[in-house]
Formats: sequence, structure tokens, C-alpha cells
Amino acid sequence: MSGNETRPDGPGRRSTGPGNQARLAANNGANLARWCNKSYDELMLKAKVATTVAERTKLYEDAQVIAKEEAPWIPIAHSVVFAPVRKEVVGYNVDPFGVQYFQKVDLK
Repeated sequence: MSGNETRPDGPGRRSTGPGNQARLAANNGANLARWCNKSYDELMLKAKVATTVAERTKLYEDAQVIAKEEAPWIPIAHSVVFAPVRKEVVGYNVDPFGVQYFQKVDLK
């Protein structure tokens, strides 16, 4: 996807952008650290409505700088997801949330 394309997700669909797992600090029920930063939240809200991948990526990167500086949580583990795919299959990407997207999948 180039930086000029619009969001691939539509109403009712999960975003496939780079900040898919990012959460608003103050408004998330899973915010066990109870971390709150208005600048971070503003960047995340702008990213949510950004119309290009490049713009959204930049906003998420800026938000990550704030999160890294304040370090409200310490990641101690993460999962690695694998999916066996034949060589003939093209356009398939593993979704970290376990959702199967086949819109761009094809056989060569």
C-alpha cells in the first residue's frame, strides 16, 4: 500500500493500519496502568480519521514517542503468529489478531 491510498477498512471493519493495537490512554477499559496523556490521545484521534496510510503512520509514530518517553507500561511478552501458506499463494498477510482477510489473496 502506498502512502496515498485511503484506509482499507470500512464501517464496521477492523483497521488494518499500523496502529491497530494502539489504544486511547484515558478511555480504554484495558488501561490497567491508568495512564493518561492528552497529547497522546489527540494524536490517536487524528490518526483514527487520517485519510492516508502515510499520514496515519506519522501520527502513530508521534504517539509512540510520547508513550516511550513516559513508559506507562513495561511489555514483558508478545506472541508470534505463524500461518502455513503454499508458494503459489500471493497477497496473504498474517493478521496479529487472528482475523483472516482474503480480499487481496490470489494464486500465481
